Amino acid sequence: LEDGSVIDSFTHKSQFPEDMDPLSVSGNLSCDGTLQVSVLRTTAASGPELQGVSTYRSQAHL
Repeated sequence: LEDGSVIDSFTHKSQFPEDMDPLSVSGNLSCDGTLQVSVLRTTAASGPELQGVSTYRSQAHL
C-alpha cells in the first residue's frame, strides 16, 4: 500500500480435539511473524480451564 503497510492473508484449517472450548480460541502474531493460536480445554463440571493455561497450541511462521 502507499503508506508502507503490507496486507496478506492465508487459510489454515485445524480440527481441535473434542474436549477443547471453541469459544476460548485466541491468537497472537509475534514481531518475527510467528502466529500462535491457543485454545483451552473444557472440563465437564467447571467449564473452560483458567485463562492463560494453554492446553493446545498451533504455530505458523508468516
